[in-house]
Amino acid sequence: MHDAFHAIEKPPLGTFREKRKNNRMACRIKANYMVKGRWHKGSIQNISEGGAYILTFEDKTSSPGEGIFLVARIRFLREQLKGKIAWMDSYGMGVEFESAECV
Repeated sequence: MHDAFHAIEKPPLGTFREKRKNNRMACRIKANYMVKGRWHKGSIQNISEGGAYILTFEDKTSSPGEGIFLVARIRFLREQLKGKIAWMDSYGMGVEFESAECV
């Protein structure tokens, strides 16, 4: 088995391209978000000017391409952002913001 692992051809470095335009910063911010007219609870796990990853607690019915309205509680401020769901996995979703500005 050890020899088989070493025999696997590894892709050269730089083969995988990062699609993000902005670096993400790790965080844990409670957030509510609306998809298809329904509110859901989640937690922003990382964020940048262009998007975020939201850990979803209850919503497993959304799909990539759907619009999302996100309200994040950052200390005493409430940031409101609009965007679309870029992708989903078993734990949450990647969100691409419409613009870098708050609504």
